[in-house]
Parts: sequence; structure tokens; C-alpha cells
Amino acid sequence: IEAVTLKRGAWFGDYQIMLNKESDWDLVAGGHKDGKEQKLARGIPSNNYTMTYQIDAEIFKKVCDGYPEFRRYVIGRSLVRRSYF
Repeated sequence: IEAVTLKRGAWFGDYQIMLNKESDWDLVAGGHKDGKEQKLARGIPSNNYTMTYQIDAEIFKKVCDGYPEFRRYVIGRSLVRRSYF
């Protein structure tokens, strides 16, 4: 399985939303790069967590339409990222 690791604060799905494309990616969250279970001392919280938020595509587009500079940034960023992946 080919995977991409996103950095803290990263987002995804913008390319598909802004350019009306179907996604061909699956999301797998959590775990460790080496596939091994993390062993922690009892009572020590793990900082290995994933938090995701979802916004309806049409709402996101309307928000972006209200902020043209941000809309251009999101589309430009989407195109650059897509060419990388």
C-alpha cells in the first residue's frame, strides 16, 4: 500500500472540492509508520492521535467565494500538491 504522511495541521480534499473531482484516495489514520504497536508506561498518554473535521463541499465553496484571495490560495495550493502526489 502506498501512503502519504501528512504533517500536523495539514488538510486534504481541497483539490477534489474546488475542482469538482472524485477522490481516488483512502484515508488511514493513526498507528505507527513501522506498523508496531506503541508501548507506553501505564498512565502516560499517547500523543499519537488523529483528529479530523469534515465540512460539506458546497458550504466550503460558499465560504471560499466570500474570500477570493483565500479561494485563489486554496486552488493554487491544491494544484501544486496534486502535481507532487
